[in-house]
Amino acid sequence: MAKHTDNSESGPVSFMREMTEADGVGRVGTPGHGDFMNVWIKVRNDHIADISFVCHDCDSARAGAEAMCGMVLGMHLDDAAEVTGELVVNRSGALGQKTVSCADLGATALYNAIVNHVFRSISTH
Repeated sequence: MAKHTDNSESGPVSFMREMTEADGVGRVGTPGHGDFMNVWIKVRNDHIADISFVCHDCDSARAGAEAMCGMVLGMHLDDAAEVTGELVVNRSGALGQKTVSCADLGATALYNAIVNHVFRSISTH
């Protein structure tokens, strides 16, 4: 499984990147019309093996998405599908309560990526 690590020479490794060959893709918002986020997941044995996101126009949403990605990496899909912005804020310790709606953006995109993965899995069987 991929790990979110701290590279002492260049600092923390970010989850903010596009992913090729994702097993699920979730989107919230519309590019060019306010907050927008994509979340990509790779799934192995019903667990999130890798996750990444791209977010535009909101630093708080980016911070929330980073925290969310670190939280759900390695998590079973059933548990990850229940993650909310409030849970991300409460568990991160670094995000303020005013950022719950921004963290919800990432949680919703994650949920959409999980649903997309499930539909892809059903259609290939």
